[in-house]
Amino acid sequence: MKRILKKTLMILVVLFFVLVGCSAPTPEPQLMQETAVAETVSVTETAAVEITTIPTETTEPFACTIAFDSDRDGNKEIYRMDPDGSNQVNLTNDPADDFDPVWSPDGSQIAFVSNRENETPGQFIYVMNADGSELHQLTYENGSEFPDWSHDGSALTYTSNGDIYVINVDGSGQSVNLTNSPEKEHRSSWSPDGSLILFTMGDDQNQNIYVIDPDGSNKTQVTDNGRNHEAKWTIDGRIFTGWGWVEQEQFCNNCVVNPDGSDIRDAGGKGMLKRYFPFWTVDSEHVECASLAFNDSPKADIYLIGKMFPDGLKKLTNSDANEQNVDWPANCGEDPMMIGYAGDDPSTQSRRNSFQRGCDEQALLCPSGSIADLVAHGVDAIVLNSLNGIPMENTVPIQSAVDAGIPVFLLDAELDMEGVYSVTIDQAKWARTGLEWMFEKMGGEGQFAYFDLYPAYGHFNVINETISKYPEITVVDHQDAKDDPWASKPITADLLKSNPEIVAIWTNGFYEDILQGVADESGVPMDKWPLLMCEGSMSGMSNWRDILQRNPNFECMALGRPSGVAYNAFYAAYYLLNGEQIDPSALAGNYGRSLYVDFLVVTSENRQDVFDNNPNLDQFMSPEEILEKWFLEQ
Repeated sequence: MKRILKKTLMILVVLFFVLVGCSAPTPEPQLMQETAVAETVSVTETAAVEITTIPTETTEPFACTIAFDSDRDGNKEIYRMDPDGSNQVNLTNDPADDFDPVWSPDGSQIAFVSNRENETPGQFIYVMNADGSELHQLTYENGSEFPDWSHDGSALTYTSNGDIYVINVDGSGQSVNLTNSPEKEHRSSWSPDGSLILFTMGDDQNQNIYVIDPDGSNKTQVTDNGRNHEAKWTIDGRIFTGWGWVEQEQFCNNCVVNPDGSDIRDAGGKGMLKRYFPFWTVDSEHVECASLAFNDSPKADIYLIGKMFPDGLKKLTNSDANEQNVDWPANCGEDPMMIGYAGDDPSTQSRRNSFQRGCDEQALLCPSGSIADLVAHGVDAIVLNSLNGIPMENTVPIQSAVDAGIPVFLLDAELDMEGVYSVTIDQAKWARTGLEWMFEKMGGEGQFAYFDLYPAYGHFNVINETISKYPEITVVDHQDAKDDPWASKPITADLLKSNPEIVAIWTNGFYEDILQGVADESGVPMDKWPLLMCEGSMSGMSNWRDILQRNPNFECMALGRPSGVAYNAFYAAYYLLNGEQIDPSALAGNYGRSLYVDFLVVTSENRQDVFDNNPNLDQFMSPEEILEKWFLEQ
């Protein structure tokens, strides 16, 4: 893993890095026979470095052994220690400065920067085994710095004199200058899948983030405000950096962003970054590892950061020296839990936000994308959005996820597929609640019309069953999915002009259009307005309030479709992945695969209170309630 941005705060986060694997006996480091000086080729020539972008083979978990540099010996040396801070060993033992260690993904080797004496004086990158043996020079461009391993461990990228290079670690082929430009490029690093290389470009005062393909092509600018001097890949292939955009209002200091510059999100602060840069303790706890300096001290120590430690910190080094550039192998420890979100849509952004709320509470990595992308990314569970009762992806990718052993939690829709759970309101109860309220207000008699615009919700049978219980209710008209829902406003107006005695109009969508059809175009006097359904949202509540200013006797009911279903679905997935078992008696719905959430009912009696305190009509079960209501007691 690689370093994280230096931050000067009351607590100075000097660097976040990564750890390694083996704890074999440590022989004395030996400088190997220097090889012939390698030539450098530019990208216009045939490049000898080939990186596979196919995920590397999964290996058995190994310990997150830590590498760091320290000046405790009077000069900078590379040290290694166990994940709990024990067995601290100087691996380099050289009078020169050795610094900036980075582990190979499998924990077998360490690359580092050194200005040690050799036949060609200067600063170069060296590689050694995890125990310090077989130490040898790899690069021959003076000023080589910031090494970073490819995900398959076959190559390094590094910076030298303002250009980005790559080189095979085994010494075969030639180093390749990827940029070879008059601009100054800095701090290159490889994406977790090997498909991109990240770097910053600019002078000391003004730098932005860019990505390129490993062959130097397709340069893409990610930030543009000139304030991004450092950046780092997260384990899910996003970029971690500070705020970097001119045309947007700043909302994060620690930000994550896609490599194409899209989907900027707040990464959180101390204790939250473990999801992006996971470190595993000897007790398999998922924590952060960082070099920290307190009270503006120039001396930093290495700490673990987690809720299980007193004051949230465990100090691993205590030598009255500057210990920094902490790193550990990318493949060490366990794979962190990942719950993905599929089917994101701007019209249901509140669902995505409530899902993210759960991710933030558990400090989990929660990538978003298509189901196919999430399956390829190796997520452990998927929460799938729906729109108007229809899943945002068809059954083929859903089945592929289930076949891969990935449970899918479908929001506000139902699907008859093993391995798929629906987290939804009880649609029959939702429809019946509005219908019965209207029929009771009507005194069980009178003219009635309804708009069943979204057949995927399955309201048709409930509507007819409820109507059959009120024989004096006369249905004068109804609209369904065959009709144009966008014409609901003029249809409503014409309906009332033809049937001015209609007492109530029920709908499961296009609430505002129907309301406007009544209020603005029907010509019906205010005291004759029918009972209506208002939209269970902030805009619906606002419209209701505005109509009351014109017609204080107006009556309406609003029923929530809580975006909190996504929060509840996150925790259902989270508990299932942690070994909890879903209670069969909690499963309901058309296919016996639905976990029901409550919905808020708003009438004139509680409208003001809801408008003041919960205008979105959202409902969140607490994690404890979810565990108790939906899972078997262990």
